[in-house]
Amino acid sequence: MLPSPPPSASRIAPRLALMLVLAGLAAWLAGPAARAAHAGSYVVYSCQDPTGAPASTSSWSFQFTDPVTDTHDDSCPRGGVHVALKAGVTHPSTADARMYFWAPDNTVITSYTLWRSAKVAAGTPYWFSAMERYGLDWRWAGTGCKGTTNNCSAVGNPSTPLADANKFSRTPPTPVTGIALYVSCGNDNAGTTACPATSPVAAETWLHRADITLADDSKPSFTTTPVGGLVDATAPVSGTASVSLLASDKGGGLTQAMVEVDGTVVTSQPLGGAGACATPYTARTPCPLNASATIPLDTTTLDDGTHQVRVLLQDAGGNTTAWGPVTLTTHNAPPDESCNPDPAVGADVAGVGLNTGLLLLGSHSTGIGPARVTLRYATKKLASVTGQVNAVDGTPLDGAGVCVVWRPEGTTAPLSELARVTTDPAGRFSVAVPRGSSREIFAIYRTPAGAVTARTVVRVIPRLTIKPSHRSLRNGQLLALRGTLSGGPIPSRGVLVTAEAWRGTRWQPFEQTHARGSSGSYRVSYRFVGTHGVQRYTLRVRVAAQAAYPYLAGVSKRIHVRVHG
Repeated sequence: MLPSPPPSASRIAPRLALMLVLAGLAAWLAGPAARAAHAGSYVVYSCQDPTGAPASTSSWSFQFTDPVTDTHDDSCPRGGVHVALKAGVTHPSTADARMYFWAPDNTVITSYTLWRSAKVAAGTPYWFSAMERYGLDWRWAGTGCKGTTNNCSAVGNPSTPLADANKFSRTPPTPVTGIALYVSCGNDNAGTTACPATSPVAAETWLHRADITLADDSKPSFTTTPVGGLVDATAPVSGTASVSLLASDKGGGLTQAMVEVDGTVVTSQPLGGAGACATPYTARTPCPLNASATIPLDTTTLDDGTHQVRVLLQDAGGNTTAWGPVTLTTHNAPPDESCNPDPAVGADVAGVGLNTGLLLLGSHSTGIGPARVTLRYATKKLASVTGQVNAVDGTPLDGAGVCVVWRPEGTTAPLSELARVTTDPAGRFSVAVPRGSSREIFAIYRTPAGAVTARTVVRVIPRLTIKPSHRSLRNGQLLALRGTLSGGPIPSRGVLVTAEAWRGTRWQPFEQTHARGSSGSYRVSYRFVGTHGVQRYTLRVRVAAQAAYPYLAGVSKRIHVRVHG
């Protein structure tokens, strides 16, 4: 929540001279410590960034004594953010119009540069000033123009937005919590004299660009302990392993999570997504204050053996928090062990047996699950492929290298490698199956005589969403149903989607379309023309199993629309 709004200009004026003296005294008393470097900081740009590209002005707020006689507009980046007391209007002594920038919670403003300009009616009590907020107190920032002082009529020139004459750079003697540009009436007359109607200007100010440096001294934190194979020291890992985490921050927000191995960052993942959480920053709080991430690492890029792993968090201010280290042991298959199942797919070779199954993630079973499982496309990981390598006499093989490969179910597509793993002393191995389409999964153990393989199948029901354009409409109106079909790959010609209505004993198709593109979006329309009275229709959309789309059939949730005849 923002602090309370700044006081009116008329309440600032009687204390202005005293504030200036106290500000100078505070700076003298504070000495060098007041300007000490902060642990972290970031810069927020408004109107234009350093490259000249447009920058959002959404971090600035506005306040007016009288919205009828005060105004504001925004012509950034070619002009600027503009507030004004309207010309040709008599303004009471309490009138003011302002724009202001608050430092987010847990941050302060240590320095700033404003490209600003202003005009006031010379010889009148109209006034322009820049102000800074110290705690609950607003103080003059050292730039202004009062019409009754030397007939001042302007600061800078709004027609040349980024000219040096408009540039005002400032490092406050102590950090501040807000800055403001405002125009007002009556700041030197204790609220006793109105400001006359003048033309073509009364008082107005522009912000053409702002570079505001915020100190962010709060380090990010781990909300929960990181988990996953990458930070589990109890067993060797091979292939791709991951770490999952929840994180939080105070200040500018979270930017990225990183995995460090033996003192070197080997992989990272953004936590803020695209948009505002990318430099140059244009928002007061540019990045999320809470985030989650799962970071995978291909452990075949590491030498087999033990490694020290840390997980790092970084925020917008550049502050970093580390968790760990923990010891990671990698054990990947030797380079000469191939994932090619030929020449003996499914056969026992040299007295070795291999079997596999599927276990849902989180299952507490220690046995091998079914060789076929049907799941919904909904979670980050579908299941775990669990297997065991034994000699013919049942003796488990410890340290056996197993390659796990897959391809879309029902196709002859080339096999893609999922992971290389090594069996434990019980001859067992387990590999997480990422979210995706229906697929065949093969586990392959090679011997000098060939390959021993086992096969298992994951079948996936796609996720189909539906959203109506109206929940209530009249006969003759058009209803549009929109949604997405989750899960790729989507074939180039699209996936057939059928819209259906419940007819009491069966679902009746009434319209068809195709879900297309990488997002699998669809739109289907239907015009009601035969409804009498008030009817409540139950609708859904459905996809059938299709040869080019490696998923089972799926349906959306049911929705209800009311049609008035």
